[in-house]
Amino acid sequence: FDPKAAAAKPATPTVRIAHLAEDLPIDGDLLKWRKAGIVPQILITPDTGVGIKGGPTHASAVIRLGYRDGALYGQILRFCKMVVLTQPVTRAYLQDTVEMSLNGFIEGFKFNFTKTIDQGDIIQKQRWGLKEVPEQMMLSPALAPRIVKVLDDAREVEERKMIESIYGEDMSQCKVIIYEFKLPINKATYSGGEEAVFPLAPGKSFYVGFMIDDNEQPGSDVQNFLLWPATYATFAGKEVAAIATCE
Repeated sequence: FDPKAAAAKPATPTVRIAHLAEDLPIDGDLLKWRKAGIVPQILITPDTGVGIKGGPTHASAVIRLGYRDGALYGQILRFCKMVVLTQPVTRAYLQDTVEMSLNGFIEGFKFNFTKTIDQGDIIQKQRWGLKEVPEQMMLSPALAPRIVKVLDDAREVEERKMIESIYGEDMSQCKVIIYEFKLPINKATYSGGEEAVFPLAPGKSFYVGFMIDDNEQPGSDVQNFLLWPATYATFAGKEVAAIATCE
């Protein structure tokens, strides 16, 4: 045993980003992804959670990603017993928000998706050390379409079976938050940090990580969260995330 030897590190997770045959409308409809033949590539469960009490019915998610014409498309299906969407933009991390980093929060940008009480469905971009100019940080719907939609139960959401098969737990009565977006990877989206733009093209790779913020106490300053991959951390280099490769 060599006490100076470096600890073993887990292998970097990988994910394939599907090439879309056609543009997908950003409407929260589940059928279009199924018809396109794109199954969720990412499962996020309480095993990578902090502060999450209970099993997957309290907090879990599946994620689909695709790309076309220089834009990243995404659909996050989040399962939970309680939906908390009660905060303004400035406190969105204290409610049910999805944070996605592309090439890290330091080198690249982090994009937050949620529904706020003051600005509705938002995509907010953030970067370490970047002066947060409001008109740069809030992406317009015209530039980056988005929708956040809540379903009262998951009975028609067959994607839940991917998590049910792991835990052996019925999730049909969970509420479902659908986050869907089209995010152009261009200078308009990356204004203030244009050098971080990267190509979305066959064979090209980038780093992606997710934090799923969770709060089951409306009005409280509680921020529990799920991570994907398990090694991901917001204030760390991009290498803690997963490598995504475009098909």
